Amino acid sequence: MMTINTIDINEVLDGHIPKLTTMVASGNAEAILICGDAGIGKTFVVERTLKQYKLVDPQFHYSLIGGDISKIGLYKALYDNRTGLILFDDIDSVLSSDCEDILKNAINTKKNRVISYKKSNRDLFNAAGMSEMQKRRTYLEYEGEKYPNQFSFAGSCIFISNKSLESIDEAVKDRCVGRIYLNFPLEQIVQRILYLINDINPRNGSLDVNQKYEVLQHLYEDAKKKSLKLSLRNYVNALSYRISFPDNGEWKEMVDLYLN
Repeated sequence: MMTINTIDINEVLDGHIPKLTTMVASGNAEAILICGDAGIGKTFVVERTLKQYKLVDPQFHYSLIGGDISKIGLYKALYDNRTGLILFDDIDSVLSSDCEDILKNAINTKKNRVISYKKSNRDLFNAAGMSEMQKRRTYLEYEGEKYPNQFSFAGSCIFISNKSLESIDEAVKDRCVGRIYLNFPLEQIVQRILYLINDINPRNGSLDVNQKYEVLQHLYEDAKKKSLKLSLRNYVNALSYRISFPDNGEWKEMVDLYLN
C-alpha cells in the first residue's frame, strides 16, 4: 500500500495516477484501486488519461459506472465490458462483501478468467457447454434481456473510492497492481488549487485571478481555524458563490453557512 501524504500532489495526480491508468488501459494490469480524499480530481485525471489513450488506440473502449450497483448488476456490467475497461467511480457497493466473489474472479491475474453466477436468476440463461460465440449468439437472441450464467472475462477495472483501504477486502486489494490511498495535508491541497487556478472557470468564468485568490485565501484560513478539509470541488463551489453574491462580501457568509 502506498499512502500519499508527503510526495508532491501534482506529481501524484498528473504523474503516478496517469501512468497506472495507462498500464491498465494497455492490458498490462487487471486493476488499480485509488482511495482517499474526496473532491481533489481523481476521476477527472483518470478519465482524461483514458480519453488520451483512446486517441492512440481507437479500438480501446471504457465505460464509466457510478452510483450504486447490485451483485447481478456488476455481473452484467462485466459481461457487457468483457474485453474493455470499466471505471467504477465512487461505488462502495462494488467493493462490498456481496460482490467480492465475482470481483475477485474478474481481476484475477490468471490468463483465463471465468466469471459465473451460481444462483438461479431470471436474467440469466444456462450457458453450460456453450462456446463464447454461442453464448454471445444466445444473448443476442434474447435481445440483451438474458445473460449467460458463465463467461470468460478479458477486461480490466479501475476503482475510485472515498473508502479507507482498511475497509476493503484483502483479496480484492491484492489483485490490484496499484493501491493508492490519497491523504493530502491542507497545504498540498492549496498547492494543487494554485497549480490549476488559471484553468478553473466555473459558471460564466467571470472571475479574475485576484478574485480567485481571494476565495482560496478565505477557504484556507477557515480550514486552518476550524480544522476542516479543503478540496478542489469545494473551492469550485465557493467560486460560484463569489460570482453569485459579489456585493459586500456576502459570498463569504454564504460559503461559511453552506460549504463549511
